[in-house]
Amino acid sequence: MQMRPRNLPLSTVWIGLGTNLGNREANLDVAIRALEQLPFADPTYSKRYETRPWGVTDQPSFINQVVRYNTPFGPFSILNALQKIEQQMGRQKTRKWGERIIDLDILLYNNIQMKSQRLIIPHPYMHERIFVMEPLSEINPEGIIPGFTQTNKELAQIIGK
Repeated sequence: MQMRPRNLPLSTVWIGLGTNLGNREANLDVAIRALEQLPFADPTYSKRYETRPWGVTDQPSFINQVVRYNTPFGPFSILNALQKIEQQMGRQKTRKWGERIIDLDILLYNNIQMKSQRLIIPHPYMHERIFVMEPLSEINPEGIIPGFTQTNKELAQIIGK
């Protein structure tokens, strides 16, 4: 892992990873190694979860994971880095919510809420997606998504029924 510049404040970012093409376990391994080359520190990794597709169901199952890092990067710098990793891994845009070799999403960044043309935080629909909420609640059960009152664990239990 790269060393971070000294004296920069750290923020906490939660990243969702997903893949449903090729060797899914290897895809996540490659993505994690690429993330570890960024100035991210103190990682916490969820287990990996195999899940049915959401939105567009006529595609292979996904493997999903959530990772928490501390970083001096701001949200747009992180977004740029994630999109570069996706491109390097060969991600191609097909159909919305369609199959992909890798998907890297900023789920949460500190406790901010923001909406721009390029980035929405918290990630939209995350509270409706068991493939996000289950791994998130595993590593941060008592956390609360900005704008919500239920904990991550409570949301996962609600949508997991």
